[in-house]
Amino acid sequence: MFDVGRDVDLFIQKQDPKAPLSTAQGVKEVPFQRWFNFKEAFSPRFVVDAISKAPIKVESILDPFGGSGTTALTSQLLGISPTTIEVNPFIADLIKSKLQKYNLDRLISDWLSVVKAADTLKPDLGELYAKGPKTLYRKKGIERWLYEAEVLERIGQYKIAIDQITDDANKCLFRVLLGSILVPLSNVVISGKGRRYRKNWQNRNIERKDVDVLLEKKFNDAIFDVSKYSERREYRYNLLTGDSRTKIKEVESSDLVLFSPPYPNTFDYTDIYNIELWVLGYLNTPEENKTLRLSTFRSHVQTKFEIIPPPQSETLCETLGRLDNVREKLWSKNIPSMVGSYFRDIETILAESTRVLPSGGMVGMVIGDSRYAGVRIDTARITKEISQNLGLTFKEEEKIRVMKSSAQQGWSNDLDETALYFIKE
Repeated sequence: MFDVGRDVDLFIQKQDPKAPLSTAQGVKEVPFQRWFNFKEAFSPRFVVDAISKAPIKVESILDPFGGSGTTALTSQLLGISPTTIEVNPFIADLIKSKLQKYNLDRLISDWLSVVKAADTLKPDLGELYAKGPKTLYRKKGIERWLYEAEVLERIGQYKIAIDQITDDANKCLFRVLLGSILVPLSNVVISGKGRRYRKNWQNRNIERKDVDVLLEKKFNDAIFDVSKYSERREYRYNLLTGDSRTKIKEVESSDLVLFSPPYPNTFDYTDIYNIELWVLGYLNTPEENKTLRLSTFRSHVQTKFEIIPPPQSETLCETLGRLDNVREKLWSKNIPSMVGSYFRDIETILAESTRVLPSGGMVGMVIGDSRYAGVRIDTARITKEISQNLGLTFKEEEKIRVMKSSAQQGWSNDLDETALYFIKE
């Protein structure tokens, strides 16, 4: 194992060693990770372990699915130059907020300005969210809502005050911190494959002052982490915002490609972060929402994607045949087409990964199985078969955890999550 240095050592020490390496479980006390509760994320320990497996010296890393930014941040601490791609603009800002430099005096000064300005602003919710979801806040004729109007007004005051900040780095961080408290303040939780209303949500008593308390705590955490990790071995980074299938073509080279794509489980990850996207102004019209969702991996059927032919794989061909035979039992008739298109997207990312790698460079990916009407989607086996046509040699695999199937499949623990490693020939 190479020398990770004191900073990364501290990251690893604060992580729960019993939690799966591929998830955000066990990293709630890890610096920077605690800023925002990201549903699925690598742990710093997984990134370090993956780098140690590479046959060549790793001086640059590409993560085509940036997520919470763990790959890029860990790379900086190790002195490795990271390139990250993220389609969700709010999550892209989350990544940027962890990677960029700050002037602490200016950061504190701007924060005090935001707090002072917020008290003077009078946002018009009807104007601010004219084309937003109807259930965003309580009003006449709405049976369910995310926020009481006075709570969303207080959030809106902070939003407008943050937008007035001229320092782009500070503005980005403040926006992320405001986003991090939106779900805790709301009447919903993120559960399963989407949002659900909290039990007895009508009796919750969230007030304006709760916005202030939660946001101040987030700011204090951020100031502590930024100050403690103000010096890194590498501060350069390249962040590309957009569709990973096209943005990856802009990357010239990388010694290691490390990523976890969405799983073929009909989980629309864009929808999970719709509250942050709408409340903070990343989305302002239904058309913008549709454009964003069409820029994501074909891993779900909630959006009408263009159907494309599947890649060459014997196991995939057999799987699609079995799905077609049980089509009448599927909750969506589009699932077979989605699965085939999904693996074509996987092939695109792997092909571009091969292009950017030098001889001996490595691809590391974490991928998870799914199941529909009793038909298992063996993602690891299919991905290994796809890679054979791309100039990649299979190196090793590691089962990370066994996941639960959906309620339709009986909540059984029978879906593998696997780390796969390939070497460019």
